[in-house]
Amino acid sequence: MRTFHSLNHVRFLSFGLIFVFTFCIIARIAHAQDDLNFDLEEEYFEQEHAPSYTLCGYVENRTQFGVNQAEFYSFRQRLHLEFSTPPQRYSFFADGDLDYDPAVQNWTDQDYEQFHAQLGKCYFSLDTDFFDLTAGQNIVRWGTGDGINPFDLFNPVDSRDPIANARSLARLPVPMLHAVVQASPCTFEAVFLPQAQVNSPFLSGSPWEGTYLQTLREHAQAGSLLLDDENEPEGVEYGLRSAVTFDGWDLSLIFIRGYTNSAVFEKDTQAGIPSYTAKHPQFTAYGLNFAKGFSRGTLRGELALKPDSTFAASSQADDDGLVKADYFQGVIGIDWTFFTDLYLNAQYFMESFPQGRNGAASRPYVDGMTFKIKDLFLDNALELGLQGMLYFSGDGLSLEPYAQYEINDHWKITAGFLLWEGERQGRLGQYDDNDMAYLKIKYAF
Repeated sequence: MRTFHSLNHVRFLSFGLIFVFTFCIIARIAHAQDDLNFDLEEEYFEQEHAPSYTLCGYVENRTQFGVNQAEFYSFRQRLHLEFSTPPQRYSFFADGDLDYDPAVQNWTDQDYEQFHAQLGKCYFSLDTDFFDLTAGQNIVRWGTGDGINPFDLFNPVDSRDPIANARSLARLPVPMLHAVVQASPCTFEAVFLPQAQVNSPFLSGSPWEGTYLQTLREHAQAGSLLLDDENEPEGVEYGLRSAVTFDGWDLSLIFIRGYTNSAVFEKDTQAGIPSYTAKHPQFTAYGLNFAKGFSRGTLRGELALKPDSTFAASSQADDDGLVKADYFQGVIGIDWTFFTDLYLNAQYFMESFPQGRNGAASRPYVDGMTFKIKDLFLDNALELGLQGMLYFSGDGLSLEPYAQYEINDHWKITAGFLLWEGERQGRLGQYDDNDMAYLKIKYAF
């Protein structure tokens, strides 16, 4: 994150957008019906014209404007394509994006591909009555929490575009095997990653770079230290989950063994000049989550223990600048629909470091809440909402008022503001200068 001059005269923002794109291949496929039919001619016709694949997607213009810095964070033009075969015993799904974003050069001097092609999900599926298997690039989330999810550990954050909204981060699909065994009322799952997948470092000068990494890079550029911020672990990751459903309750036990997505920096002073190397320590996570459905809402909760986890020390650090602690995380929340369309989601979360030697954080207990409230208007075409995250322990807050309007089945417009507030050393407060307005125009085909 770069330091910018304060521009107090900025009071409003108007967007000028150019959105011209033509795509003329549209496949409209309807799934074949399984109902018994004695019309042999019609049955033959349906078999001859049974769907073999579906191709769809969208084009989107997304503009993000930093209101404090008075410059564009993003002016991304995206073509998104999805390909799938019908959901049968064997099936295939793939999607991907082709992006063009010239605005990134406003805030970074690093090499950046203005054109960027990225494969998203891409996997084969086997679907039977009692056993399901997917193999390929995918996203798996075992946690039930919204916003804060202690068991969202397999998929790394998208460092090119990390902010999904004011209460959650965008994550990338990765190569994995995902197996599910159904034995009603129980379900057993296993996930295996043949190669550990972790967060890539943010671009230098990125609005989401973070104050600690920014400080290390500034000192490295000045020659007062050596920095290696790209160091991926070698190893596999895997997890097991068992779940049972009874009387409207869903209860799961979870075990995950992997590598931390976010890097910590190991310090070495033996060479005379300090050197910092990015590390992704191995971790083990145990825990449980539950969900209880009601007529108009759901109660959710999670509890996770990650023993002997590695953190950057906040004070009185060891020689390598790292400490270990048993790390507890807990989440409980509820989502509820009032009247017809008024939706409320509130979630309380906590983190505790009871055995941190020399202190693994600036405080031993951190807590806060995430929230979302939205309602529908104009025959459900207009959605107005407010969502965000608030730390009760002094790490700041984020807030996002937004509006989304579906003009028809193809066109959708979304606009809003993303706001951060807090002290610079806080988890959210460090982005205090990054308040932005955004506008998205999407055409689906």
